[in-house]
Amino acid sequence: MEGFFKGVLEKKKKNTEFYGNTYSHNSELFVWEDGHTIAPDYVCHHFKKLVREFGRPDMTFHALRHSTASLLASKGWHPKEIQEWLRHADFYTTMNIYTHLISGEPSRTV
Repeated sequence: MEGFFKGVLEKKKKNTEFYGNTYSHNSELFVWEDGHTIAPDYVCHHFKKLVREFGRPDMTFHALRHSTASLLASKGWHPKEIQEWLRHADFYTTMNIYTHLISGEPSRTV
């Protein structure tokens, strides 16, 4: 994952140099090549299009947050780390609403 983000930052730096004064500087990580922010509606629209193409029209962009929480928990992440990753103010929300047991995964409880 770290390599992915390094790649994104390197591309952003190259685009900053290429576009020069016309590059739109902001704090967003994922932007168009000229630095302008990618609108959330654009991302959601294309996500819906992709899941339909892959035969998963029931999948929502928001469901990825639940999947992320569950996968991180199954990989042994500490619950507080998951809470921070999802930026939840309340621990209860992270563990009781977003994190689900993954079928087929061995239980680590005694």
